[in-house]
Amino acid sequence: PTRESKLFGELVSFLAAVAPCYPVQLKEFPQQLVDLLDQHASVLDPEIRSVFAKALILIRNRNLISPVVYVILAHSDPSNCFRRLLPLFFRLFR
Repeated sequence: PTRESKLFGELVSFLAAVAPCYPVQLKEFPQQLVDLLDQHASVLDPEIRSVFAKALILIRNRNLISPVVYVILAHSDPSNCFRRLLPLFFRLFR
């Protein structure tokens, strides 16, 4: 990935980490990640898709989104990123 995409991934990770501290300002952030993945998964760099998946998992760990999001994303992503992370997610959060 390019330097810009790496920086973008770091920013996404940072926002996911601070999302519970800024619930009003980042209210739409999880849905924006889902929309980006849903609409552009086929053209996103695999590392960026992985960063998005990890950010969504972190957000889910903090109960800011529902686990249903992962089922939707697993069918829209052409890479193995979500297929690898989905079983892990459901093992951790039964």
